[in-house]
Amino acid sequence: MEKKNTILLTVIAIATLLVAVVGATFAYFTAQVTPVDDEAKRTTTVKTYVLPSAKMTMGDEITSADLYPGGKIARSLVINGECTADSCESVKATIEVTASKISAFKTGEQQDVEWKLYKSNGTAISCTNAPTVSADGKYTSTPTCTGLDSYTSETPALTSDTDGTLTKDITVDANTNDTYYLVLEYKDNGDQNAQQGLDFNVVMDFYATGTKTTTESGS
Repeated sequence: MEKKNTILLTVIAIATLLVAVVGATFAYFTAQVTPVDDEAKRTTTVKTYVLPSAKMTMGDEITSADLYPGGKIARSLVINGECTADSCESVKATIEVTASKISAFKTGEQQDVEWKLYKSNGTAISCTNAPTVSADGKYTSTPTCTGLDSYTSETPALTSDTDGTLTKDITVDANTNDTYYLVLEYKDNGDQNAQQGLDFNVVMDFYATGTKTTTESGS
């Protein structure tokens, strides 16, 4: 009798397992999507976005060797968004301006070197400097800048009179050109004897937003 009971319990256990498996199978298939007969409607085509290539063209490096106190220099920065595909998405980019050693050009609390980055309003900026020498041997520059007056009411994209790095995030659209102007002024405020032999520099960089990494090196 015990053997029969064991066989009966085994049969019941197997039957219960089959019911569980069949139930699970039905539940699995009812969660699926059944495609239609039309083969064309069963195909989903996904086209990935195409990003334009963003390129920067800029003028020469700006250094203190280019002018005497009182002078101004303007350099253009042209950013092109190029795309050869039928359509392109916009790309995020960053303009970076780094100034170094301009803190040495200081008279009291007054900084003698200042730079500003303007986005073009359609008017080009260019500057020339006429050097003069006073009777006591002081060298100065008298700048003539065309187009700069049209930016007096414009808020610069970036501006600074201290050492360090500032960034401006921009959007580059396909097949577009955007122009920026970096205007640097060496004010005639300081002690030229103290500033002789010193140098400063301002460097512009351009890269896809979020891609630049800073590598620290030991001294």
